[in-house]
Amino acid sequence: MTCALILIAPATVTDATRTSIRADSRTDDMIDLKAGVKPLKLTPQILFAMAIAETVYSAAGYPTVTVTSLGERESLHKDGSKHYTGEAVDFRLNHIAEAGKRAWIAERLTLRLVPAGYDVLHEYKGTAREHLHIEVEPR
Repeated sequence: MTCALILIAPATVTDATRTSIRADSRTDDMIDLKAGVKPLKLTPQILFAMAIAETVYSAAGYPTVTVTSLGERESLHKDGSKHYTGEAVDFRLNHIAEAGKRAWIAERLTLRLVPAGYDVLHEYKGTAREHLHIEVEPR
């Protein structure tokens, strides 16, 4: 049996000596949470998608993937959004300068997740709000 551990950390962490360390200064692969994002009720399917996203971002040369929304702020999503049921997640893309690299990440996640019952949407391409939206979509 294979077991995987997903490490989710806030944008700033404190080590054993109580020194504040910026998440982007670490070299380990991980999933970071944008300030204010709370992983309160996530389905196993979204946890799986988050683990896959971490591996794809890492393969693209970005060892840290940042979750920008899980549904913790109702004003950000429309009524009925899967964010509110723990069945959707948004990942930052706008920090990657190369459009081709952003498209490659979106394509790889689509290839890996859509056959497993997910929708992968590359939203707001080329803008400051550019991100990937992944949601569970049973077929």
